[in-house]
Amino acid sequence: MNHVELIGIAGSGKSTVARAVRERNEEVYSLNELYGSIVAELLFPGKTAQLGSRLPLKGLSYLARITGLSDRGVNYCTLKYPRMMQHTAGAIETYTDDPARIDYIAGAMLDLIEQFGIVEEYTTGSQTLLIDEGFAFKSGSIYHPTQYSRRCTPEELRAYVSTLPVPDLLVFVRADPETCLERMRQRESGFPESWARLESESYRTFATEAVSVAESITEAFDARGTEVV
Repeated sequence: MNHVELIGIAGSGKSTVARAVRERNEEVYSLNELYGSIVAELLFPGKTAQLGSRLPLKGLSYLARITGLSDRGVNYCTLKYPRMMQHTAGAIETYTDDPARIDYIAGAMLDLIEQFGIVEEYTTGSQTLLIDEGFAFKSGSIYHPTQYSRRCTPEELRAYVSTLPVPDLLVFVRADPETCLERMRQRESGFPESWARLESESYRTFATEAVSVAESITEAFDARGTEVV
């Protein structure tokens, strides 16, 4: 399996790029697509093709959790990347004291770890996994919350990145902060939850700092051998 991730701030166009790439190449899959197909085959061997769209992802995720398959994914990642969850928990505790933000980041990371563990363990062949909000992106959400007790240092960020799975390729989707802000204003979902507590006049500062954090994360993965474009 080829592991590719996108990184960039909200509104930079990650989802648009990911969708366009998947539409042009049938061997490129989203995390949801690969996770869903693997779970369906593990739970209903040989029946996946017949069941088709009657197996929605949320239903499969629920079945994976009650059957213990999700625990397998978490355990796989815990064993292969033993420092990841410990460092994630420490970073969340250090860099935000907002209960809602803590719940959001912890839940998002746990879902990512669970799904990626299943996909990495069971995927064989030439498929390419393309994640538009993967470990590189989630590390940014931890180190750049809407409020923090102190800023992280580059050394701390590199230490955290050293615990994460290494993508084969990391694509930095760049757009200037003003463009990102305008895109978020225009889309139906509006601004992401992480922006909810900001005053509107702080948006540009927040977006500019988020770009800096994304650059540092990209440099840290590049130092670990990830190809960066």
